[in-house]
Amino acid sequence: MKISNVNLSRLFLLPTFCVSLAQLTGCQSANQLQPNVRLWHVQQESADAFSREANALNQSVHRYCIHEGSHPELLLNLRKDWKETMNAWMSLQGVDMGSEELLSLSWQIQFYPDKKNTTGRKISELLKQDTPLTSEYIAAQSVAVQGLGAMEWMLFDSTSDMLTPRHCELAVAISQHLSRSARAYREAWEINPFSMADEMAETRNTLSALSHQLDRVMKKLSMPLGKPGLPKSYQAEAWRSQQSLAFLKQSIISMSRLYQADLNVLLREKGHEALAARLSEHWRIALDSVPESDGMRGRLETVRGYQSLLTVYNNLEYIQLAISDEVAPLLGVVVGFNSTDGD
Repeated sequence: MKISNVNLSRLFLLPTFCVSLAQLTGCQSANQLQPNVRLWHVQQESADAFSREANALNQSVHRYCIHEGSHPELLLNLRKDWKETMNAWMSLQGVDMGSEELLSLSWQIQFYPDKKNTTGRKISELLKQDTPLTSEYIAAQSVAVQGLGAMEWMLFDSTSDMLTPRHCELAVAISQHLSRSARAYREAWEINPFSMADEMAETRNTLSALSHQLDRVMKKLSMPLGKPGLPKSYQAEAWRSQQSLAFLKQSIISMSRLYQADLNVLLREKGHEALAARLSEHWRIALDSVPESDGMRGRLETVRGYQSLLTVYNNLEYIQLAISDEVAPLLGVVVGFNSTDGD
């Protein structure tokens, strides 16, 4: 498969991150950081970026609702800020490690997969109630109405009307709760949970973080792919906003960044340069194979489009197998893939 000539060293870098393909620039090079610091550093920077984007989204919702939608460009800006917040979350989605607080916050931030349209049903119920809608009230409700998926419904669902006061009231409450959750998530990463880990434990943590995230991303493909001829487009992440493939691409960029910052360094330190380079190449191939369109639904409805998504899945599966069958044994670690599904 042809590898794109795109400057991937830029794609693998969000503006506020120190992590690049081969080093942590602006801080210390990756091989200068202690093993039990590298993974924490990446997660801390990711959480900080996500918190900033969630706060910006909250401010945008307030601005829009103050003006009661009188400026059409405000809704476009609001949708853009939501997309930026989702992009920032892709670096953290599915890592599934750290404290119990982090795991709980992850579900509050993104309830996915939503196999039974729980978000849509519960938001519709809230809009019909007479109860004042505040962030405190939202905090006591289902996680399905507390995070990014709920904000997507408010901004993109065909039945949502952000020109009405009730919809704005709910959007403000959700965005405020999301901003608080993001801040709590960032604060939970301020202390390094791996500080006491020895080299083997840190290796296990690194492989666990990457393998869990990879498993989650592959499920974002396998669920909407369903069975040949029977795709499930409504199982795709961000299907309402038609951004499924855009976020899939960002997920691959984020995983590659995590690989380059930690596991790539570790493999090279252990003398496995060829394997490290091969994995770097296959991260590039996986990214290059993602179709250019933002949405997934159109691809699922044609044979060629369906096959293009299968190609992405197969490229990610290659990396998954390489990690479990080659990298883990070489490093003396057992890796399991078992992301948690929602219902």
